[in-house]
Amino acid sequence: MAGVIVDVISIVDIVFREICELSEKAGHNKKVCRRLTERIRVATKNLRNIRIEENDTALKNYIKALEDAKDFIKDISEASTLMRLIKARKIETDYKDVTEELDNAIAQLGLNQCTRTQQNIEEDLKLFHSEIKTSLSVIEEVNKHVWEKGMNIEEKVDRIEKKLDCINQANNSVYKEGEMSSNLENSKIPDSRISHCEESDEEITRGGGQIVKKTLCGVYTVAQKEIGHIGSLPRPSNVIEKQVAILTELKSCENIITFYGTVQRSGKLYIISEWAEEGDLCQYLKRNKNLDWNFKYRIASEIASGLAFCHFYNILHHDIRSHNILLTARKTAKLSNFNSARKETDESTQVKDITHRYRWLAPEKLSDHNSEYTKQCDIYSFGIVLWELASQQEPFADVTVAKELIEKVSVNKERPPNVPDTNPTYQKMMNDAWHPKALKRPTADNIFKELNKLANNRPFES
Repeated sequence: MAGVIVDVISIVDIVFREICELSEKAGHNKKVCRRLTERIRVATKNLRNIRIEENDTALKNYIKALEDAKDFIKDISEASTLMRLIKARKIETDYKDVTEELDNAIAQLGLNQCTRTQQNIEEDLKLFHSEIKTSLSVIEEVNKHVWEKGMNIEEKVDRIEKKLDCINQANNSVYKEGEMSSNLENSKIPDSRISHCEESDEEITRGGGQIVKKTLCGVYTVAQKEIGHIGSLPRPSNVIEKQVAILTELKSCENIITFYGTVQRSGKLYIISEWAEEGDLCQYLKRNKNLDWNFKYRIASEIASGLAFCHFYNILHHDIRSHNILLTARKTAKLSNFNSARKETDESTQVKDITHRYRWLAPEKLSDHNSEYTKQCDIYSFGIVLWELASQQEPFADVTVAKELIEKVSVNKERPPNVPDTNPTYQKMMNDAWHPKALKRPTADNIFKELNKLANNRPFES
């Protein structure tokens, strides 16, 4: 009998660890996920204090409640399943079913100290409503250019599922040598449509000449970025396909640089995207000292919008820093450089070019480059960008090698210093985003909600 009990307790521990992992990675409704996880943590801890052998049926019911809670956390924390629950109009019903089942299982085990009071139940429901409201409002805002006016909820969900399917298909496909994928084939722009930008006799370039200013169809000013010689790319369709698929699906967000397509010329492959006249945010902050806080709030909100859009479609950027945020002629902020971006479900790879990235890397990734990259890593990096905006300085400027930063950030948990006159809400967003524990970092939804309120309360004046 003892062996059976030990096995059942082991199952409880395994399911609880899975719940913790889902809560840590939650892209939506994280506060609800954390509240459920904390309840389960306390109840599971107290299991050691009761006579398990007399409660084997109750224990099995508890495991069933944990499994259902795990499924619910997974459903409300991922975009596709969350939208299906919303489409079915059953999200609140499922929440009540899961929490009541957990309440009953805890009561059957006699864990009276873990029983929720009526006040607890009301507070939990209030938090649930608040989180769902935030998720829905952010989803509506960041997808406003994806949906068409007059679409009902079913049509909106169908549109999102189609976009997710396109990205998944590209990520899961493998192409033979010389075979062209449909996404890559459809992205091709005839070379004749790309012409020299006539505003200057000489080519206008950036990135050491890798990016050239051009004109598309004689109308649009675009950036032509060289990817490389087609013959030198290992299985070019596999290498470029994922990036093209991601860029194609993300271009409907106004805070992500617009992707127009690809061009093949003289054996080389180029990506054609929107030209950002003001260049990257890093250089802009250096050129323009003492920027107004109104401007900073707006830029921060626009970056958060782009990041929330990426995370909604389960895309991890992998390289959030001021160098990869571009400003248009109208000074609209746009996420760019999706060379390292991938689906959240893709296998993590070792960070490349750490020399350029380490100041923005999350502590868990900084100390172990082979560790899993999650949405929370993107959130940490964004927290550092918020500080760059506030201070207009390079983060950890006194650090010259990554090893020193590991000691500061990962071991000593140091963060950039406070910036005078920073709004308390803005400061809290930074502090929460770069929290040492990934579980406690907010979602892109919550960050965008708070920054958008700041930006709207203090409208930008051009």
